[in-house]
Amino acid sequence: MAWSDNDLERVKRMWLEEGKSATDIARALGNKSRNAVLSKINREGWLRKHQDDDGAKFDRLVDIVADADLNKPVSVHMAARLVGLSTEEADRRWAALYEQHAEPDAPRDYVERRTA
Repeated sequence: MAWSDNDLERVKRMWLEEGKSATDIARALGNKSRNAVLSKINREGWLRKHQDDDGAKFDRLVDIVADADLNKPVSVHMAARLVGLSTEEADRRWAALYEQHAEPDAPRDYVERRTA
């Protein structure tokens, strides 16, 4: 199915300005799939600024680790791979975060770390 000018404007506005997900956009359009929306966004080159920002990626990493079940700890390296952040950058930022918020005598790693 072809993309109308109105559909393209809606997708661009919802994606870039409102920060909606491709799934939400597809539902709003009603006649496009999530994959079709993502493909169009990619072809048009509409990248959100935070996609290249390591700070935003690290914020998402911290959210993943913080939301993990304490009985099933999440590796910082595993979370880094999920958000597209290098393990070196994750380690550097994690160490800085720990130093900033650590209490005296707190264990260095409350999150299981795996390098695999």
